[in-house]
Amino acid sequence: MKTANPKRIAVTPGEPAGVGPDLVLALAHEQWPHELVICGSKTLLAERAKQLGIDVRFEDYNPDEAPKAHQPGVLIVCDEPLAAPVVAGQLNEANGHYVLNTLPVPRKAICRVNSLRW
Repeated sequence: MKTANPKRIAVTPGEPAGVGPDLVLALAHEQWPHELVICGSKTLLAERAKQLGIDVRFEDYNPDEAPKAHQPGVLIVCDEPLAAPVVAGQLNEANGHYVLNTLPVPRKAICRVNSLRW
């Protein structure tokens, strides 16, 4: 699936102990014509992928690079560290700010890239 002018799509996985990280990992092996940037903890995603038996490679997000079509099996991550370890299904209040911290990241990342082009 090729697009002449791929766009950048930011995705936040939400609550780290919830199903969001699992859903983000499910995106990894699909074909997407645009670049997916996951705004979340790379450590969390790697640990959850291991638990679920999902083979995925993680790359660091670079806002200075032009968007490119998603490569199946690869997730680009704008890393946001967690405050505490995560156990799937068990909320940890210490990670409450993690969820809030991931929300402005997509806007900043995309606005920065767009401003570099103008």
